Amino acid sequence: MRLSQIKVDSGLQMRAKMNQETIDDYADALREGDKFPPIILFHDGTQYHLADGWNRYFAHKKAGLEIIDADVREGTRRDAIYYALSANAKNGQRRSIEDKRKAVMTMLDDMEWSEQSDREIAKACAVSHVFVSKLRKAEGKQPETITVKRGDGEYKMASTAKEKKDEPKDIEKED
Repeated sequence: MRLSQIKVDSGLQMRAKMNQETIDDYADALREGDKFPPIILFHDGTQYHLADGWNRYFAHKKAGLEIIDADVREGTRRDAIYYALSANAKNGQRRSIEDKRKAVMTMLDDMEWSEQSDREIAKACAVSHVFVSKLRKAEGKQPETITVKRGDGEYKMASTAKEKKDEPKDIEKED
């Protein structure tokens, strides 16, 4: 895939900040002939949205390479965002607490996704449901209703979570 064909949209980047040192190391490795796993793109019929592989993309640019291996999947920008929420949870540069927070906040700031249960958001972002719950409470993002999945069905139910005034809001660690 040509780098120039790829839509680089910061709204799809789930890192709190890019790591220039990693990009530089990857670029050096590419110049030495190393190969990296393909980046993940979602194609909506018009644009190729970069969902995973930001460091690899920018390393290719820095190394002066115009072509990058890509795994292209059919889907919208929204599909790319959903995929990006859990990118690097198991491989690549480890996610920081800020990276995890950004992924969860992406869902909590979305009108539709914010109505998902803490467990569903945690699953999508590859974090613990306790982390989601603490962040939701700390940010005041508790919806009136939540969507709960049971078996093959989805159910709307009233949100019963009430914040206690003196409850600690330590979300720096993920349980």
